[in-house]
Amino acid sequence: ENDDFNVEQIKHRAKASETLIVLHDDVIEKLMKVKETFASESLEVQARWYSYVERMDHFCQEAFRLNVKSSLSELRRVING
Repeated sequence: ENDDFNVEQIKHRAKASETLIVLHDDVIEKLMKVKETFASESLEVQARWYSYVERMDHFCQEAFRLNVKSSLSELRRVING
Protein backbone atom coordinates (compact mmCIF):
# COMPACT_ATOMS: atom_id res chain seq x y z
CA GLU A 1 0.00 0.00 0.00
CA ASN A 2 2.84 2.41 0.84
CA ASP A 3 4.43 1.70 -2.53
CA ASP A 4 1.17 2.64 -4.27
CA PHE A 5 1.10 5.90 -2.33
CA ASN A 6 4.71 6.68 -3.25
CA VAL A 7 4.06 5.93 -6.91
CA GLU A 8 1.02 8.20 -6.91
CA GLN A 9 3.00 10.95 -5.17
CA ILE A 10 5.75 10.71 -7.78
CA LYS A 11 3.17 10.94 -10.57
CA HIS A 12 1.45 13.89 -8.90
CA ARG A 13 4.72 15.77 -8.37
CA ALA A 14 5.73 15.17 -11.99
CA LYS A 15 2.37 16.45 -13.25
CA ALA A 16 2.49 19.50 -10.95
CA SER A 17 6.06 20.27 -12.01
CA GLU A 18 5.14 19.97 -15.67
CA THR A 19 2.18 22.32 -15.18
CA LEU A 20 4.36 24.89 -13.40
CA ILE A 21 6.98 24.73 -16.14
CA VAL A 22 4.35 25.24 -18.86
CA LEU A 23 2.86 28.20 -16.98
CA HIS A 24 6.30 29.71 -16.37
CA ASP A 25 7.23 29.35 -20.03
CA ASP A 26 3.95 31.01 -21.01
CA VAL A 27 4.63 33.98 -18.74
CA ILE A 28 8.17 34.33 -20.10
CA GLU A 29 6.92 34.16 -23.68
CA LYS A 30 4.34 36.87 -23.03
CA LEU A 31 6.87 39.08 -21.27
CA MET A 32 9.30 38.72 -24.18
CA LYS A 33 6.58 39.74 -26.65
CA VAL A 34 5.71 42.81 -24.60
CA LYS A 35 9.41 43.62 -24.16
CA GLU A 36 9.74 43.92 -27.94
CA THR A 37 7.37 46.89 -27.71
CA PHE A 38 9.83 48.73 -25.47
CA ALA A 39 13.10 47.60 -27.09
CA SER A 40 13.51 50.74 -29.18
CA GLU A 41 12.33 53.14 -26.47
CA SER A 42 14.46 55.40 -24.31
CA LEU A 43 16.62 54.09 -21.49
CA GLU A 44 14.13 55.51 -18.99
CA VAL A 45 11.27 53.51 -20.51
CA GLN A 46 13.43 50.38 -20.56
CA ALA A 47 14.39 50.98 -16.92
CA ARG A 48 10.73 51.26 -15.98
CA TRP A 49 10.01 48.03 -17.88
CA TYR A 50 12.81 46.28 -16.02
CA SER A 51 11.43 47.59 -12.72
CA TYR A 52 7.97 46.32 -13.65
CA VAL A 53 9.31 42.87 -14.52
CA GLU A 54 11.22 42.76 -11.22
CA ARG A 55 8.00 43.58 -9.32
CA MET A 56 6.06 40.92 -11.21
CA ASP A 57 8.81 38.40 -10.48
CA HIS A 58 8.59 39.25 -6.79
CA PHE A 59 4.79 38.90 -6.83
CA CYS A 60 5.04 35.51 -8.55
CA GLN A 61 7.62 34.29 -6.06
CA GLU A 62 5.47 35.44 -3.16
CA ALA A 63 2.35 33.81 -4.63
CA PHE A 64 4.24 30.55 -5.11
CA ARG A 65 5.62 30.69 -1.55
CA LEU A 66 2.17 31.33 -0.10
CA ASN A 67 0.69 28.52 -2.18
CA VAL A 68 3.28 26.05 -0.90
CA LYS A 69 2.78 27.28 2.67
CA SER A 70 -0.99 26.86 2.36
CA SER A 71 -0.61 23.37 0.90
CA LEU A 72 1.73 22.32 3.69
CA SER A 73 -0.62 23.76 6.31
CA GLU A 74 -3.51 21.83 4.80
CA LEU A 75 -1.41 18.65 4.77
CA ARG A 76 -0.44 19.19 8.42
CA ARG A 77 -4.11 19.72 9.31
CA VAL A 78 -5.11 16.48 7.58
CA ILE A 79 -2.30 14.49 9.20
CA ASN A 80 -2.82 15.88 12.70
CA GLY A 81 -6.59 15.89 12.53
